Amino acid sequence: MYVFMRAMRNTHFEMRNTVLVSLFLASFWCTLCLAGYEALDHFHIEVSRAKLREGDSYNVTCWTDSLSALNQLCGAGGVQRLYMQVGRTNLTVSILNDTTIYHEMQSALPMHGRAFGYECLCDGASIVSTFFPVGVRLQVVDFSCRFEDAEFPAPFNCSFSRPPMSDTVDATANYTLQHDDRTVACQPVGQGLRMQCIGRLNNFQKAFNFTLRLHDQLGEQSQRFQLRREQMIVLERPGADFNVTSLNSSSICLEWSAKRSTNHIGYTIVWSKLLLNDNINNASVLWTDVKQATNRESVCLYRLPHPYQNYTIELQRRYNYSGAHLSPSFVYSFYTLPERPARPPRVWPNGYHIDPRQPNELHIYWQPLPQLEHNGPRFTYNVTVQRSSDPNQIIPAKVAVDSNEAVISDLELNSDSFTIVVRSQNSLGSSLNSSRIRIPWLLAPRRARRVPKNLDTGRRMGHLTWDPPEEQMLLSSYTVYWCSWNITDRSRCNEGLAIGSAEVERCSQCQYKPPAGLLIDAYKWAVSANYDGRDAFGSGGMSWLEWYHRPLMTSVVQSDHVHNIQGIIALIILGGFIYFLVRKVRYMSNIKVDLPEGLQSVVPAQTAVGQELPLLTPHMQQEQQQREERQKEHEQQTNLDARIHYPPVLYANFRPLDTLVPAQAQDYVRISKRAADLANPSGYICMQPTQPVKVTGYVSLP
Repeated sequence: MYVFMRAMRNTHFEMRNTVLVSLFLASFWCTLCLAGYEALDHFHIEVSRAKLREGDSYNVTCWTDSLSALNQLCGAGGVQRLYMQVGRTNLTVSILNDTTIYHEMQSALPMHGRAFGYECLCDGASIVSTFFPVGVRLQVVDFSCRFEDAEFPAPFNCSFSRPPMSDTVDATANYTLQHDDRTVACQPVGQGLRMQCIGRLNNFQKAFNFTLRLHDQLGEQSQRFQLRREQMIVLERPGADFNVTSLNSSSICLEWSAKRSTNHIGYTIVWSKLLLNDNINNASVLWTDVKQATNRESVCLYRLPHPYQNYTIELQRRYNYSGAHLSPSFVYSFYTLPERPARPPRVWPNGYHIDPRQPNELHIYWQPLPQLEHNGPRFTYNVTVQRSSDPNQIIPAKVAVDSNEAVISDLELNSDSFTIVVRSQNSLGSSLNSSRIRIPWLLAPRRARRVPKNLDTGRRMGHLTWDPPEEQMLLSSYTVYWCSWNITDRSRCNEGLAIGSAEVERCSQCQYKPPAGLLIDAYKWAVSANYDGRDAFGSGGMSWLEWYHRPLMTSVVQSDHVHNIQGIIALIILGGFIYFLVRKVRYMSNIKVDLPEGLQSVVPAQTAVGQELPLLTPHMQQEQQQREERQKEHEQQTNLDARIHYPPVLYANFRPLDTLVPAQAQDYVRISKRAADLANPSGYICMQPTQPVKVTGYVSLP
């Protein structure tokens, strides 16, 4: 017991000592903390200027008024251990004295008051910090104003771009614009920085003074502008109440009202006159100066290149002063008057083709006119046929005309030489000039000897090759032709596209490589032989490459024998399958069904008096069924209820057996006496069954 009490006293003593030590340490650290807080009170940070704006220079200074406080927080290093940060980024600082450092900023950036602050630190611990805003500076460089010369006093509209980040720095900032003694508020326009100020002014002043003001949390800024009348006025749109005073196939003259022309006396007006057609150079047309009469203005446009074309002109005007505003545009579209086509289509001397399979049909080819040269509505081509011996005689041949080809039928080409005359034509008539193609009088065999042979593109991919004609005396060169395929008929050229051509010198192994970008398998090709002018007969015309000889098909033909063998084998297999299938169907159609000897079941049927009679149906099972199944059916028949009553006459419709088997003695229905009625298998029978002692409704099989 004594030992226990002594141990307890020792424990209490140790606990008391621990508590006393803890209280001492807590008091010591509290004293240090209070001393630290007191030291922080001796540090300060401040900005050298108030109400800073973008672009201002300033200093941020950190100092202490107690050297002991500096030594207490920073140790023996003193002011050397002080530094500054902005957003955890160290700044360049300068030491002013033993207690002061500062950071110098040459050009301030706009920022919100709480965007970021300056901190003064020592050994990584923040001592003191400061936050201050930097406002935007009103420095507008794109201020502009305009007013329309339409009423007095005229409404003006001034606009400018507010400084970037103005909304971020101070969302409460607003702008006003003062002119004379009137001040108007400016409002944002759209999603950008553009501002707009609307008011009224005297539009006859020569100069206008404006004062733009910015109001924000830092105070007010202002900026002054002076604009001349020439810089602000927007002249009236030309073309009011206009009318066309002159119009032909190449020129137009317009006149319109100009009621406010007297408002611009003493000012020079500059006009902008444009022809808006993309395919016509403005330098090729001729504009007259705008003429001014009493309240009227007029202008003319000459040298329009194409008759019966739609043209669009645009007229604007402004004062002759740098930066003056253009008036709203006057845009007018019109058609020049039509006239005859200026020229016929261009033809090739040998640009014709005679198919040996159709010797009385002649194909003529030409270069179609572009749409700009049609010069009028209902444009087409006029093709006539003349005898070369009598140019005044027009042969009434049948002519079918397309945009780049004519087919002349019912023409006896072996009887005489002919001249084909081609003209352009529209609703006003045909072109004065014509293009002519001479078709020489050549018999078919001789004509065939004067055309290139064996046109091909398969041996050299990307090249057209041919063999020279048989008659090479006075042969000078070749002409190669190509045209896009007709979508519906690949033996013809596309009517909407021009036919291309190129000259090839005389050659023995002739070939032509199309220019870059011209795929040879995408075009239809032809070649004609050109003979010297001393030749009395001339060319045999064009020789066309058949469409199925193009490289795409040629590459397939090289391996066609393999595909043909595969196709033949597939056809043989398919034919054999069809043969055996037909035999199988025929065999199945001859299958006969042999019915068993007797009837399968008796089903109740309705009589005339409403009584139910059993309906006999043929037994459809095959004879090869197992004997056990037949025995089971027989046992089921014999166990039927004997109380079932059957009428003396039983009617049924069924297909009887072709071969009759005499009924057994145990059969309940006797059919032997009805055998004569079964001579016809498809007929019907009426059976007279006997009334057995026990009726099962089934026919027993042997």
